Amino acid sequence: MSPEIFFAVAFSALFQASWNFVTKSSKADKIALLSVGWFALGILLLPVALYFDPISTWTARAGWFMLASGLVHGVYLCTLGWAYKLGEISVVYPIARGLGVAGTTLITVGLQVHLVSLQGGLGILAVVLGTMVMAMREVPDLNARKAFSMAVLVGLIVSAYSVIDSFGSRETSVLVYLALMNLTAPIFAAPYLFWRLKPEMMAVCKKHKFEASFVAMAGSVSYGIVLWAYQRSPAAYVATTREVSVVFATLLGIFILKERADWRKSAGIVMIVLGLVLIKLA
Repeated sequence: MSPEIFFAVAFSALFQASWNFVTKSSKADKIALLSVGWFALGILLLPVALYFDPISTWTARAGWFMLASGLVHGVYLCTLGWAYKLGEISVVYPIARGLGVAGTTLITVGLQVHLVSLQGGLGILAVVLGTMVMAMREVPDLNARKAFSMAVLVGLIVSAYSVIDSFGSRETSVLVYLALMNLTAPIFAAPYLFWRLKPEMMAVCKKHKFEASFVAMAGSVSYGIVLWAYQRSPAAYVATTREVSVVFATLLGIFILKERADWRKSAGIVMIVLGLVLIKLA
């Protein structure tokens, strides 16, 4: 993995952790906050994307990837929002991201899309184990089982969209892909949003516009860098390097939200940093 890609993806993790932190700490409904922010940004981005990359240049293959990504991200909006309603960011986030890395690696290597070196594989393993160690105290806690289960589901969804986007981002421009993803994800989630969360969405539009805007902008900057990296590096390495955001999110949760700090979280952070060093050297 080249230095510029490694450091760009690591930098994107700051934005990744920040929008997750704002989502968790907001008093707004989490699902409504994400959906309103994403949709509004998609509307703003689409004309700009079309100016630089008109529809006439799109291929059917790119269209299918963008639709698939929008569908999976629509499910992601709802499940991530529910997970943050139920559990701490320093628990939910590591589980979801760790499983996401594991799934992405297994799928891409299993399909022989990309192969990883032994050193890179050890780095990926260290990151996955580190993220899981940080959250394992929740397993025996009956009161936290729902949050743990939802975080596992989010991790599976992260694996799915990471693989889809590692292919789809090569078919069109990053700006087009981002615009369509932001637009279609809330559209696919619309039946649930209007059935269960219509008052909450109105509340976001009235009282939480800044938070929704920040979440959408920071998320798009972060993921835009990741899509750019997918075009130039194996998906397994890119997805794993993003997990430095787990360290940032956990520290924010502990020091700002006053969530629990224990040896598991400290050990997990050390393992993640070690894994990232191995990936960089690979």
